[in-house]
Amino acid sequence: MPRPILDVLLAVYRSTAGRPHHQFYISVDDLRLPLNQERADAAIMLAVLSGLLTAGGDPAHSVALTEAGRGLLRQRRMID
Repeated sequence: MPRPILDVLLAVYRSTAGRPHHQFYISVDDLRLPLNQERADAAIMLAVLSGLLTAGGDPAHSVALTEAGRGLLRQRRMID
């Protein structure tokens, strides 16, 4: 998995304090990603297409972590 996607997933996880995705969407602008806008948009799009995030809007203005995204972070030992 490319690092920019992992950065996005971890930022969403941290911004929502790990709460379940079906209740907590976060504004993309609030994520404070360590990526330029083009890379962030591409990483978000790939994460959505991979089922790791769900998104609101086109282009995405808010995102939420799916169970698959949470599972990937656990598998990579980035979260407990």
